[in-house]
Amino acid sequence: RKRGGMWDQGPAPGTTGFGVAPTIPTLGLPSVPGVHPMMLTATNQHAARQARRVYLGNVTHVIVEAELVNFLNERIKAVPERTPLNPALEPVVSVTMNREKAYAFVEFHSEQDADIAVCMDGILFKGVIPLKIRRPKDYQPPQDGKQRVYHVPGIVSTNVEDGPNKVFIGNLPQKLGDAEVKEFLSTYGALKSFHLVKDSSTGLAKGYAFFEYADEKITDEACKGLNGIELAGKNLVCQRANIGAKPNANVSASLMGAVTNPALLGLPQLNSLPG
Repeated sequence: RKRGGMWDQGPAPGTTGFGVAPTIPTLGLPSVPGVHPMMLTATNQHAARQARRVYLGNVTHVIVEAELVNFLNERIKAVPERTPLNPALEPVVSVTMNREKAYAFVEFHSEQDADIAVCMDGILFKGVIPLKIRRPKDYQPPQDGKQRVYHVPGIVSTNVEDGPNKVFIGNLPQKLGDAEVKEFLSTYGALKSFHLVKDSSTGLAKGYAFFEYADEKITDEACKGLNGIELAGKNLVCQRANIGAKPNANVSASLMGAVTNPALLGLPQLNSLPG
C-alpha cells in the first residue's frame, strides 16, 4: 500500500518543518503587526538615544572638548525649570567631535537636558563663538504635547511659543532692527523670547514683533506702558497676542480699536500673523 507523503499539510505544533523558522521567545516584547518585536525594541532604543542627543555646529579647532563640556553643564544646570532625575550627575554624558567638519554630537543623561540645549541655539562660547545647536536629523518628536521650551539665562530665543504671555507689538518703525527693538522692550525686564517679523524676500522688518518676558508677572505692566507710546513719530500698539486675552483697562478706546482691528494700522489680523 502506498504511503501518503502529507506534502499538503503543515508541520505539527511545536515543530519547525522544512523552511520554517523556529519560534523564538520574545519575553514580553511589544508587538506590532508585520514587525518582529526584537527589531521594534532596537528602533525604540535608537529613538530614545536620539532624544538625548544634539548636534553642535561651528565647533572650531580652538574649542577644547573639556571646556565645551564644562560650558554646557554649567549653562544647563543654571536653568530654573530643570528637574534632574539625579542631581549628582552632570548633564553631559559624552561628546563626539569631528574636527575636520567642525561639528560635534553631544549626548545627555536626560531628554530634558537635550531639550534645554536646543533652546541654547546661538549661545556664544567664550563670548565670541556662536554655537549652532540642532536636533539630529532622525530625531522623532514626542507626541505627548508637553512644553519643551526653556529660558536659558542670557539667551533670548527666536521661537515665541503660543500662550497667555505671548505679546504682540505693532506700528514699529521699520528702520529698527532686532537689537534696537529688544533693547527697547528690555526696559521692562529680561526677555525670554523675541521675534521681529521680516519680509522673506527683502529681509526688512514689517513693523511688528512678538515677544515674551522671562518674568510673566511684568507682562501686563509692560503692555500698559508700551501701548500708545510714541517711537520715532509712531504710536505703538502692544497687547497680549492670544485671542480672548484679558484687555488692559487703561488703554484708551481709540487704541483698543486699533488693537482689535490691526487693519487701522495697516497690519494683518493677529490670528494670521506668524509667531
